[in-house]
Amino acid sequence: MQFTLNLSDDEFNRVLEDIDQKMVAQGIRIQAREIVGWTLFCEEQKLEGIDMQDPISQKVMEWFKARYGDRLTLNMSFGCSVVLVRGDIFRFRCPMFFGQYHLICEPRFIGQKINPGPTQPGVRNALDELEGMTPAYAGSLTLQELKNIHIAVASAEVNLARVGDAGDRPFIPESRADIRESVEHMMRFDPQFGASKWASLQAVEKFLKAYILQRGTQPKQIHDLSKLARTAESLGLPAIDRATIGSVQCAASVRYESSSATKEEAVQAHQSAIRLCADIGMEISGKSEYMTVVRSQGFLTLAGMTQKIRGILIDRGIPAP
Repeated sequence: MQFTLNLSDDEFNRVLEDIDQKMVAQGIRIQAREIVGWTLFCEEQKLEGIDMQDPISQKVMEWFKARYGDRLTLNMSFGCSVVLVRGDIFRFRCPMFFGQYHLICEPRFIGQKINPGPTQPGVRNALDELEGMTPAYAGSLTLQELKNIHIAVASAEVNLARVGDAGDRPFIPESRADIRESVEHMMRFDPQFGASKWASLQAVEKFLKAYILQRGTQPKQIHDLSKLARTAESLGLPAIDRATIGSVQCAASVRYESSSATKEEAVQAHQSAIRLCADIGMEISGKSEYMTVVRSQGFLTLAGMTQKIRGILIDRGIPAP
């Protein structure tokens, strides 16, 4: 079907300006405005059945791209985490995924597309996830350092997927924001390790309070994770490791005294926090049906290779009933 647009350029701009302002008033996220705006434009102009590849559709899309640029890009990830390597913090993104993939940690494959073969799950290299990791640096890492990175990335990807799948009950969205803040404070030009550790505490605190609230009890306005954990456990939450809680617990004053927390403590607090939040999230009602687990650890052989490579098989799927 041939579609025509009986609008001058000025009229076209005015229509899209009005649509854009309506979306702002409705709270439509920037990342969604290109598609939602196109839909509203088609409805308003009675372009029923128009394809997204039609020149009119493309003109609308280009208008939103010109207005918002990179802000239209949807961040398809569960968030970021960090790992400490030789005293430096490396940040890495945990992409959203479905199904299975093998996570490897191999310097010789850094920056390369890996072909796992037609019958195997996809393969990702943990070293490719680390921001700023270069082939030269990766090649200098010891086997133990590579193992530490491998485990840290695999753990974070499982835990952040579980946190992402925990739903939107009260306190949960705010907890995810605290997790993001715990990373960002560490990555600033002037790192704020105290503020990072406090954000990690806040994330765990909110998950505990979410569980307590869902059990019909109003959580106390305290920042003592052990006390909150005892309350949650008395209401049915499986026991939480107190040493892990201890690595996150800190005084409120740490927010104003960054030097009161070290780089190592901030990293450990963040890693402990996402593990605790993931475990508590498994007990939150209203969570996603998806379950993310490490399915197996061992060696795999890639297509065209005889040497086996250590891999961790991570699975995110809906369990069979």
